[in-house]
Formats: sequence, C-alpha cells, structure tokens
Amino acid sequence: MREMVMLKIIGAGLPRTGTKSLSHALERLTGADCYHMGQLLADPARLSDWREAIAGGTPDWEHLLAGHEAVTDWPGSAFWWELSREYPDAIVVLSTRATPRQWWDSFHGVIQGVQQGYGPRTRSSWNRLYQEARGTRWGESIGELLRPLLLGDEPDFLVSFRAMLTELQETRLTPDWTDPVAMMDAYERHNERVRELIAPERLVEWRPEQGWGVLCEALGAEVPEADFPRL
Repeated sequence: MREMVMLKIIGAGLPRTGTKSLSHALERLTGADCYHMGQLLADPARLSDWREAIAGGTPDWEHLLAGHEAVTDWPGSAFWWELSREYPDAIVVLSTRATPRQWWDSFHGVIQGVQQGYGPRTRSSWNRLYQEARGTRWGESIGELLRPLLLGDEPDFLVSFRAMLTELQETRLTPDWTDPVAMMDAYERHNERVRELIAPERLVEWRPEQGWGVLCEALGAEVPEADFPRL
C-alpha cells in the first residue's frame, strides 16, 4: 500500500534562502520529515520522476513526497503553486533573503558552481555543499555520493542532477540564468508571484535571521529551548 501524503507546509522560497535551516526547523516543530534537495541527493531514485515533472509531466505527489509533511527547496518548492492547490489546507512559507544581491551571491556561489560540474574553478562550491550537508540527516549519504568526484569519476546521477538544475533555472526563473541582473529580477518576480497568488491567511514570510518566532506563531507551536538550526 502506498503511503499517503498529507502535506501541511509548502516552502515556496528559492534555494539559498535558508531552506536547509528551515527544513530542519520544521522537522523539529512538527515531528515529521521535510523534503529538501538534500533528500534527493541522498536518495536519487526519484530524480527521473522529478525531471519528468519539470518537463511538464503530471507529478505523482504520493510517490515523490511519500512520508513527508513539509517540503522546502528545489525541486519540490518549484511546484509551490501546484502543491498549494493540491493541498489547500497547507500553509505556504516564502523564505527570502534581505536583498536580491545577497540571494544571487549565494545561489551563484553554490548552485551554479555545482551545476557546472566538479573542477578547479568549482571545487569551492562542491566543498560548501558537502560542508553544509554534514550537519544534516542526509550528510553521510551525500558524502558517499560525492566521494567519487575526488577521484575524477562523476556518477551518472550527478550528471542528471546538474541537468535538472539547469532545467529548473530555465523554466522557473529565466533562460538568461548566467546574467546576474536577469536572475535577480527573476528572484523578485518569483517572490511577488507567490505573494500575489497565495491568500494572506495562508502565507508566511520568513527570513533566516528571524529564527523560530514567525514559524512557531504560524504553526501554533511553542518556541523550542534549543537554538535555531543554522545550516
């Protein structure tokens, strides 16, 4: 029997807006798993299904998000509108950075570096990806997955994963994804579209520096004594 998906929280923020910290915070507050790009890296079996959905296929949410009550980061957050209609009782969390430039610097430094493949010019991007993953529940699996890169052997999965990053930028942001100005404009358009289409009573806007407060208020949860996870 397939596991039912009862999505309660939909992250609509773009990658590099604190989505990893947000994911772990939501897991702490809800006691349930949150789907994040790290989960896809650790368990690549569903990559082809995500790419099919990105290309216009009908997503099978019961398959793609089985066992999760929340989703943040690409590829899941790229479908924030579709998910908001599929799960009308779920709240939508729009994570943002203080400025478009702050977002671009982080996105370009990590996501676009990884997108280009492993090499001397992008080694820092891959290293940052690995270092950030170390504190997560996917860290060990991601470390094993990335190990062959150090020996100059890129697994087929990572080739496909990098292609997915290009597809998401071209279809969800702008075909001019190498242009910083075009990307920052796309970032702002994305955020405004979420604000326009999601009813105010469902929408929660959050920035990483806000920590627990906004999220706890939206979920009706007590503020944990533990420090906010900053990953």
